[in-house]
Amino acid sequence: MHRKRTFFESPEWRLAGSEDLPSELLNQIADINIQVPGLLEDFDNLCSSDVPPAATFSTLSHLQNRIVDLLNTLITWRWEWERQHSDQVWTMSLPPSSQIPRDATTDEPIYPTLFEFSSVVRMGEMCRYNGILAILLNLLRDICSDETAYINLLDLSTPADLLHHTHRSPLCLPSDPDFSPRNAAAEHIRSVEKALEQEVHVSSTGLIIVLMLNLTYKALPAGDTLRSWIKRIYLHSSSAHGTREMIQDDSGRIPYPASWKRFYLPPNLEKGETWERATKFR
Repeated sequence: MHRKRTFFESPEWRLAGSEDLPSELLNQIADINIQVPGLLEDFDNLCSSDVPPAATFSTLSHLQNRIVDLLNTLITWRWEWERQHSDQVWTMSLPPSSQIPRDATTDEPIYPTLFEFSSVVRMGEMCRYNGILAILLNLLRDICSDETAYINLLDLSTPADLLHHTHRSPLCLPSDPDFSPRNAAAEHIRSVEKALEQEVHVSSTGLIIVLMLNLTYKALPAGDTLRSWIKRIYLHSSSAHGTREMIQDDSGRIPYPASWKRFYLPPNLEKGETWERATKFR
């Protein structure tokens, strides 16, 4: 994701209510997604500016409010996903091919299960949700300069109609105690590892999965075990299925969904760079 806003964040480019993507929830999460680069750009500009402290505080407060508003919109989206699709995801035992790291002390996998979805669309919706959530929560934490208080700025309460929901999904809900950037990253990885093995031959799906994993990777601190897991998944998938062939057509270009180009296409790729180098984890 480039840390520069684009014209796609303008209201006239919003996808909600259109038929551009397979589901309305996917349209809505895409609309949330396209607002993130502008927030990152504003944060970078603020950090590098020489404006007076009073003006910086005012601008920072405004940026914080915008991030909180977007996160609350994302949380509202998550509750709606739970209403509609809580029965379309379940846990599965770790397959022998899983690249999950093991605990250094017990030698047990750091998570006992992965997540499996009823369809690629459902998985794609949650893939985007967790990737965006990890980025925005990290950004809000950086602005607040507090490891815990930033969460209190969000509305994480369970909607009344879901308090006694008969079937809740095994995924983390906003009201759960472990709602955090790292848990969002972990849930993201647990949701896509199996899909990468099965869907990597489908160009648009495989591309989105790989590039959203790249975003989650960058949202994690250096040395985090989850970073190692993402890298191992990527390398295993590339070795087993030929990622380069999966995402390149005869002309050497990437067959990506047009609405996602500006946010996920590696910047060096259009300059003749190879996919392996352009998407190299750093």
